Amino acid sequence: MAFDAKQPCAECGGIEWYTGAVAVQSASFNLLPGTGSIGATVEAVVCSSCGNMRHFVPEIQLARIRKSGHWKQVGGAGGSAGDH
Repeated sequence: MAFDAKQPCAECGGIEWYTGAVAVQSASFNLLPGTGSIGATVEAVVCSSCGNMRHFVPEIQLARIRKSGHWKQVGGAGGSAGDH
């Protein structure tokens, strides 16, 4: 899922967004375990009206997540929408 800047903020309806890359992996922390790459980033998107922030994982990292035994699929093919 990619960010769509044409969509208003789900929290406040704002339409002005700011974006940038945010590191999610380093030698000391890892928010995307099982993807195997130190220095990975996600796209952070911030609503300038309310501060709501969302993160989007690049496709290369998504492919690694799908193959990783660390992540559990919930919903869709192979998972249950009721799984948590």
